[in-house]
Amino acid sequence: GGLGSCKADFTVKDGEGKPIFNAKINVLIRYGFLGLHKTALEAGTNSEGRARFTGLPDRARKPLEFAIKSGTVSKTVTDDPAETCNAVFDVTMSVH
Repeated sequence: GGLGSCKADFTVKDGEGKPIFNAKINVLIRYGFLGLHKTALEAGTNSEGRARFTGLPDRARKPLEFAIKSGTVSKTVTDDPAETCNAVFDVTMSVH
């Protein structure tokens, strides 16, 4: 991201606990005066179901919302970098 020193680590698994390869994780970061600037980031998970975002801002106007999608299943997790600068998320994706 290049906007700060924070990071977010993800491990994405299916309902059986198996890692999900190439799950897409997106986040939109608004920054600057009145939040007029924005950066959209996307990462795909590796064969172990892991992905990492680095360079996240130390502070954000609103908590960051990470949208995770694999096939037809999606989930959203939030993080406030001011509270947890080095966030770790274990996400289970299951069809309901």
